[in-house]
Amino acid sequence: MKELVVALALMVVSVGAFAWWSHRSDAVLTRPPDANRPAAERPKPPEAKPKAKIAAKHVAADPPRPIAVWEPPAAAPAAPEGQQLLAPPPPLPFPAAAEITSGVEAEKVVEKYGEPALWTTAAGHQHILENLVYTRERGQVQTIIRLEDGKVSSVASDSRPTAVPMPPPATRTRH
Repeated sequence: MKELVVALALMVVSVGAFAWWSHRSDAVLTRPPDANRPAAERPKPPEAKPKAKIAAKHVAADPPRPIAVWEPPAAAPAAPEGQQLLAPPPPLPFPAAAEITSGVEAEKVVEKYGEPALWTTAAGHQHILENLVYTRERGQVQTIIRLEDGKVSSVASDSRPTAVPMPPPATRTRH
């Protein structure tokens, strides 16, 4: 008897929820109001108007335009008389771990070696922690400078081989 009451209550709640949902969302499909009327009482759809014919005019085509040809850029202009062109500045040195001492300000490191390839900043344990990563040779040689509160705390240099050596095919073994 208890199961019957629970099942009946569940069905009543389900039907009520469906009715509420369909009323709120207009989800129940109904017939259009004209479907219940006899055909004689239904309004007639408006008649399509004939389309006006447009006479095509012959328009002369534009004359062809000349094709643009790419030309290499002209040489850089020479310096005016009495003035000399400035040479590009020499490349900045690459930092080595032995050249950087602890306690040096970050501004002095950047001034001497230039902007790093990567500069990260994090906050932790009431200190600002930064990493300056200098690379060359496409990342094969790198120097990582760790800063704490804007001063050098440690420096590490790393050089990676360009390729991992593989043993010759005859000495490989299968497991």
